[in-house]
Amino acid sequence: MPNANIVDHIGSKVTVWTKDGNAAENRMLHTVDEFGVVISNQHGQQTFIPWVQVKYIDYPDTSPDKINSYTESPWWLKDVSTKELSDELCLREGVREIVLLPGVAADINFIEKNKAGWRQFDTRRFTGPATILVNQD
Repeated sequence: MPNANIVDHIGSKVTVWTKDGNAAENRMLHTVDEFGVVISNQHGQQTFIPWVQVKYIDYPDTSPDKINSYTESPWWLKDVSTKELSDELCLREGVREIVLLPGVAADINFIEKNKAGWRQFDTRRFTGPATILVNQD
């Protein structure tokens, strides 16, 4: 299936990477449509992930010589803490760190650009202590 469409993987295991940096690894893919995908969550229940949140979807190479190496190798970042990842990302060019002190609250507006221009699609309130990383590429 080298040129397989994601729909061809319904019923198989996939890893869904979201734009906020999370990964739902080795989850059963149930449905795919124009709104998003449905996968099994960590408790085995079905969870909908809209396309606006999906960064990409990865699935194992299904050729016979790749199957065992994929299932037997650990994901190399699984033992790295979120703090270690944040510390590393803060040092990179184009990344800004916003720190909210304990008890301090901030409203963050999320916007997107489409053919019609910019539009706000969500506002969330964050209360410290918190660290927000902004990639300004």
